[in-house]
Amino acid sequence: MPVARLSAILDALQDISSLSFSSFLIIHLSAPVSAFVWAGESTASSVQLLGRVWYQDSRIRELIFVWGSLGVHVLVGVVKRITRVDRVRRIRDELERSAKQSEQDVEGSLDNRKGRATPRPTLRQALRAYTPRTWHAWSAYLTIPFLMDHVFSHRLRPSTPISYLFVSHHLRSHLILSKIKYGALVSFATFHALVGLDRLWIKYGPAHRRKRRTLQESERSWTIRLGWLGVVSAVGLGMRRISQEPVPNWLAKRYDVILR
Repeated sequence: MPVARLSAILDALQDISSLSFSSFLIIHLSAPVSAFVWAGESTASSVQLLGRVWYQDSRIRELIFVWGSLGVHVLVGVVKRITRVDRVRRIRDELERSAKQSEQDVEGSLDNRKGRATPRPTLRQALRAYTPRTWHAWSAYLTIPFLMDHVFSHRLRPSTPISYLFVSHHLRSHLILSKIKYGALVSFATFHALVGLDRLWIKYGPAHRRKRRTLQESERSWTIRLGWLGVVSAVGLGMRRISQEPVPNWLAKRYDVILR
């Protein structure tokens, strides 16, 4: 398959999966935000229940909008990074060979040709080529371990659906660790989502309204910074109100089993 066509397919898959998962993310974060705006844990659990009607009542919808879109987005991101680095390396090697050949043709010396071998990159240089260079990419990779822990403890391990009383108990019984986990997950995921949505707006939005800018400019944009601060603050204050909700002892014991 031609490189340009593969790149276009990967871009389309990444764009579609990002929009699909963003719809779930907005609904998911609406619950703690509602706890900040209204009546604490009871409101958050009610909003969470309404969200589940949309994405959990149907296994197909959950598969598409949650697991499928998330898996495709992560996989495509990794493949794009590998193919992009390999493509850049091939272009660079071609340029080096062309420059070397031109120099050899001018000098016309066989000895010179033997003495000017292109040094092979070291392992450190090869690994460095695959290292993310933007905050947008870094935020994605930093989100993954916190997201895996969140999925396991909040979705896979509980035998039945849980309410935000579970979050309240988690925040009370593991004060520092739970704050780090929730805070890091929301911070990294929100930043990655906001920058990604900004890139989609630049790419697909109305031509007379969208402003062309680089990825780095999107990362430094005041709209992104203020949006990130607003979402993280609202979620954080909502979680604070949720943590103040008392949890019955019998339910706390059940939650302790899940958190072990």
